[in-house]
Amino acid sequence: MHTGFWWILLAIAVYGVIHSWLASTRSKELAKKWFGEQICRAYRFIFVIIATIGALGLVYLVITLPDARIYLLTMPWILLTITVQVLCFAGALASLRQTGMFELLGIRRLLHPELEQPPVLVISGMYYWVRHPLYVCGLLFLWLMPAMTWNILAFNIGVTVYVTIGVFLEEKKLVAEFGEPYTDYQKRVPMLFPGFWLKRPEK
Repeated sequence: MHTGFWWILLAIAVYGVIHSWLASTRSKELAKKWFGEQICRAYRFIFVIIATIGALGLVYLVITLPDARIYLLTMPWILLTITVQVLCFAGALASLRQTGMFELLGIRRLLHPELEQPPVLVISGMYYWVRHPLYVCGLLFLWLMPAMTWNILAFNIGVTVYVTIGVFLEEKKLVAEFGEPYTDYQKRVPMLFPGFWLKRPEK
C-alpha cells in the first residue's frame, strides 16, 4: 500500500519548526532589528498569512498524495459525527469572538495601532470549561471525520502532536504575560480536557 502518510508527517514536522520559530520572541526581535519598529505592527498579520499558506500546503498534500481508505462511517454514526463537528465549529467561533478575531489575526494592530489595548485574560464563556477551547474544538473536528484515510490519519496525528507541544509553549508565554492571575487560572481550569465538574473560576 502506497500512501503519503510519512511525507505528510514530515511536512507537518517542518511546518511546526518554522511556525514555532516565527512565533518566538527571538524571531520578532530579529524582524524588528532588520526591518525597523514598523514591522512590529504588521508582524502578527504577516505571521498569520505565512501560517495559513503553510496549512493550505499541508491540506494540498493530504488531497493529492496517493491514499487509501481506513474506514467510512455509516448512518446513524455519520450524522452523529457531523453534528458534533458543527458544534465544534460553533465553539471555535465562540472562542474567537471572546478573544477577538481581529486581534488574533493581527488586523486591528495593523490598521488601528492607536486602539491597541493591554491584553485581557478571558476566563468566562468557553474559557470557563477549558483553557484552550479553540484547540479542543479543532482537534475534535479533525478526529470526527466520517471518512478516515491514511493521509488524513497522518495529518490528524501530526497536528495533534504539534498542538499539544504548542499549548505548553503558549502556556509559558501566558504565565509570563499575566503572572499570578494566569497561574491561579491554571489551577482551576484544565488545559485541554473540559472540566465540567470544576468550580467556576473567579473573574
